[in-house]
Amino acid sequence: MKLSNSLSEAEQLVFDFEQSVLHYFIKYIIARPKPALIIVARHLLYRNRLYMNVKIEFTMRRSDLGEFEEVVLLAVAALSPNAYTVAIAEELERQTGNIVTSGAVHAAMQRLEQKGYLRSVWGEATAERGGRRKRLYTVTALGGRILEEARAVRNRLWDRILPAIRLEWI
Repeated sequence: MKLSNSLSEAEQLVFDFEQSVLHYFIKYIIARPKPALIIVARHLLYRNRLYMNVKIEFTMRRSDLGEFEEVVLLAVAALSPNAYTVAIAEELERQTGNIVTSGAVHAAMQRLEQKGYLRSVWGEATAERGGRRKRLYTVTALGGRILEEARAVRNRLWDRILPAIRLEWI
């Protein structure tokens, strides 16, 4: 690609080489999505004027959803549209009987948002929070599909357990 008539032949060769390397790097990331590589790719895409208008969907595989992330995602769905970190931690404590810290929930929600399973917006400032706003979370369409897939897998496995085996557990 010719950038400008003002570039020397050597400068044009360097520019073409950089574009070629960027192109192959982005193809590599698409084929093997990893969070660290995605961050680098986004930085390159936004910094490089030739790729500024390129939109790439980075998708994560189902295996990237852990058990805790799954229950956090379920809690967000159950509490929506009022799902925020503290409410989710309290709901998980009620449902599981285990202590759940807001820090663990917050970290999981950040990961889920990076994967595209959650979306967040800032809520209105409230007097009960001293005028601070809450970050409210909702499940995205992709997050809903992941939850449905996880439920289907669990249901298929539960359906394969014979009733006699279930009676032995009692």
